[in-house]
Amino acid sequence: MTLESLQYLMNNDIIYVLDSNWMENKEYNKTDLSNQSIISIINEKWLPNISDEEFYNLVWFKFQDWYTTKLSKKGLTYYSINWNEFINEKIGDLEQWIQHNKPKEENTIDNHN
Repeated sequence: MTLESLQYLMNNDIIYVLDSNWMENKEYNKTDLSNQSIISIINEKWLPNISDEEFYNLVWFKFQDWYTTKLSKKGLTYYSINWNEFINEKIGDLEQWIQHNKPKEENTIDNHN
């Protein structure tokens, strides 16, 4: 379920993998991989006996700027909003809101520097 959630978030340009921490050993070039390939690699490397350090060095994600900006305009802050209440009162159907608000470009460019 976790990997499916990550796949959904990546496919809808809500999160992206930070280049600075994509596989600490740099055996993969993230820019040449599809979202499905990234998820497959995470699944392959995320073993039951993985240490906390190995897990945290496996992959880091960040929200796309469009997503945090749009939520912020609706009144979301990291510290003062109850997520469920915020969604019910300000957003409604979250999946529909995402589809309506995400950038419409075919090849969305990651919003990280």
